[in-house]
Amino acid sequence: MDLRIKHPCPFCGEREHLTIQEGGAIQPLIINGATTTDESGCEVVEEVDGVWCEACWAAAPLTVWLREIPPERLAVLRDFDPPANATVLA
Repeated sequence: MDLRIKHPCPFCGEREHLTIQEGGAIQPLIINGATTTDESGCEVVEEVDGVWCEACWAAAPLTVWLREIPPERLAVLRDFDPPANATVLA
């Protein structure tokens, strides 16, 4: 197990079969306290390091897995609106 991984898998409890993949996860790009969007209204994302659980296939950005997201960034990530051209399934 990579020593940067400080917590077991939150889904299955696995501790041994966790790996970090460079650029293996995506997160919305946050600039000046807000997510950024492209011309079509879709959020722009950035590739970040991710943690992968080989036991249950869970994956998350490393900062999320380590619970190291600053509160102001977490607030932005939790507040999302669908793009204006999104299709709502009933």
